[in-house]
Amino acid sequence: CAGLSIGWTGLPQLGTGGFRVSMAGGPSAAAAFLVIGISDAWWGLQPLPLDLSPYGAPGCWVLAAVDHVIATLTDATGATGLPIAIPQWSDLIYGHAYVQWAVLDPSANPAGLSFSDALDVEVQP
Repeated sequence: CAGLSIGWTGLPQLGTGGFRVSMAGGPSAAAAFLVIGISDAWWGLQPLPLDLSPYGAPGCWVLAAVDHVIATLTDATGATGLPIAIPQWSDLIYGHAYVQWAVLDPSANPAGLSFSDALDVEVQP
């Protein structure tokens, strides 16, 4: 969807802040949103993936439940990234979170939004 790519560095390990989720391919100085969800199958009562073509974003999909959103800005190259701290909670071990980027991009489509693929993040001990 409009050429956004998602990436990561570090490991999603319990009790560390060394895991970072990045994005490239967006417009410069644009609002970007990291969506974090606990499911890639349902967002409330809405099954996922959700095709956004009927909403003016052809070829774009919501791939992760929108349970938490962190806002940031892209840099001059259209890239951004955020560190994700993982608390020292043993209940999180081998748990999954799903992350996806959304960017405000008026030139991408009538909805003015573009989306990356998603990552399935499994918390390691």
